[in-house]
Amino acid sequence: MRILAAIEDEMFGNAIVDFLAEHFSNPGTMFRLIHVVEPTIVGDNVLAIYGNGISREILEEQVKNGSTLINLMRDKLHTKVGTASPIEVSVIIGTPHHVILETASEWKADTIVLGSHGRKGLSRFIMGSVSLSVVSHADCAVTIVRLPKAVAESSKGENAGKTGAKLSLS
Repeated sequence: MRILAAIEDEMFGNAIVDFLAEHFSNPGTMFRLIHVVEPTIVGDNVLAIYGNGISREILEEQVKNGSTLINLMRDKLHTKVGTASPIEVSVIIGTPHHVILETASEWKADTIVLGSHGRKGLSRFIMGSVSLSVVSHADCAVTIVRLPKAVAESSKGENAGKTGAKLSLS
């Protein structure tokens, strides 16, 4: 079985790793963990102060941080499922839902696992919904890992790294 997991941040990464270890720890399961860096648009005021190179520097920093995150999640997953299951990792620059869908198709994933913030209404419209786009367009099964409200709310405070994943299938 080939499982593609999209890791956005450490909070969701921990929840997804826990979910993968609990549900997909069979020997021979192949994992691919990806982190997508979406290029940011730097405003005119920032460019006027810092120059044109700032966009490249921001992107390089995001890729570096993504690499650190994805390698940490790989190590945590290896600890939980053992080294018999191969785990590929990559940091990819692009639009998250496009990258996830393209990677799943090219890699021939059986299942995509990703997190969802559970935004509703205007914030969902403004921020978009990567998970909704992936669920709507994927050619394979998709599993959405959501965080309980208490964990999501505590992420702003001292419990940012703790998880307590709740599964929501779409």
